[in-house]
Amino acid sequence: MYFSEVCQLDSTHERSFQLYMNEFLVLGIIPQYGKVIELSLINLNASANTSFFLFASSTSTSPLLINALEVFTISDEITDGTSRDDVEGLASLKEKFEILQDWNGDPWLPSPFKWECVNCSTGATPCVTALYLNDFDLLDSLPDLSSMDALEIILYLHNNSLNGEIPDFLGNFPNLRQLNLADNDFSGLMPTSLSKNTKLKLV
Repeated sequence: MYFSEVCQLDSTHERSFQLYMNEFLVLGIIPQYGKVIELSLINLNASANTSFFLFASSTSTSPLLINALEVFTISDEITDGTSRDDVEGLASLKEKFEILQDWNGDPWLPSPFKWECVNCSTGATPCVTALYLNDFDLLDSLPDLSSMDALEIILYLHNNSLNGEIPDFLGNFPNLRQLNLADNDFSGLMPTSLSKNTKLKLV
């Protein structure tokens, strides 16, 4: 809680009051003009039955006031953001393809602003599990995404204009289940990491 006098009171006026938590007196307060009294209550287990009261003292000639009140609660598990390896992989895509320049911030956190093209795991450090880059008009070869080894569901790259050889790393994601490379301009031989991957549904 923050208390500060909002005007200079003359000698005939006084603003003073007490703060109570339930029936217990916490502090007597006389706000000071140009200064702030900061009151913190820590390690307090509050409930719906916890009440705070401000009562003007008997000598106070001005109404009580409170300038600001902050309430903090214990949050869910704290995270440092999406996996650094995955963020580096996405950054290489952004650097390579001009159409992806509006990718900004963390791809998954906070959840209201997560990127539509990714899915991530839950937990203290989210990892990218699916990447949807189909129909993005991507033109050129793919950068190295091998650091994104948490990909386990889907990697969609179809309906673009990707060219060059199909990168070998695409077949080395240990848990990837679906990979769609259709309708691109790849050339050369299919890497054996893909052609011999019996766990992968490849289009």
